[in-house]
Amino acid sequence: MISEPELVGDDDGSPPPGPDVVTAEPAPARARRPWSWAVGGALAASGLWAAGLALFGGASAPDPKGYAMPGDLCTVTEVPHLASAIGKRGIQHRAERADDALDRAWCELDFAGRHAHARLSVSFTLHKKADPAAEFKALSTQDDWSPAYEPVRRIDGLGDEAYLAYAAYGDSAVLSVREGGAVVRMWLHASRYDEAPADFELLVQPLIDDMKLLLERLKM
Repeated sequence: MISEPELVGDDDGSPPPGPDVVTAEPAPARARRPWSWAVGGALAASGLWAAGLALFGGASAPDPKGYAMPGDLCTVTEVPHLASAIGKRGIQHRAERADDALDRAWCELDFAGRHAHARLSVSFTLHKKADPAAEFKALSTQDDWSPAYEPVRRIDGLGDEAYLAYAAYGDSAVLSVREGGAVVRMWLHASRYDEAPADFELLVQPLIDDMKLLLERLKM
């Protein structure tokens, strides 16, 4: 801080002559660009986000565990145990979708027997970017907005985890298996010609046995 100069002069109060002193105005501070802090914050945040992905493994793709997209899921799906328990098998519909994030295949089979008929929907999804493990149980035990499946049984010996669930209306069962990034589901709807309820307990083991066969055939 520059203080005001003291007045020193004659008795009449007039100031003594002297050189003029000019004090320059201080140069204004260079204004910081308003977006520079935002860019810095974004870079810092992205760095922390990347570090978090590396730390928690969020950036890694799920292990395919040897599974690959089949050329035709209906051809790969052999269900001799269900065919023996229900009746002759027939192919109805099929579809395939391939993408960078996930591959999907779907097949629908019909069974016709002397006392009952059934429809089996088979789906195969190979997740290549995001691990399906966190959501697998929820998606395997609930059917969109329908009442939750019950009861739900965990099935040992199939993939990393597997669940068998019954639809609330009692006419359907779904067996879901996850192994690494691969998810395979068999959804079975069965009914008797005499309109008596189908006994799904008689179809559980054939369903599990045919799922084992399919898992083997889906691996490269």
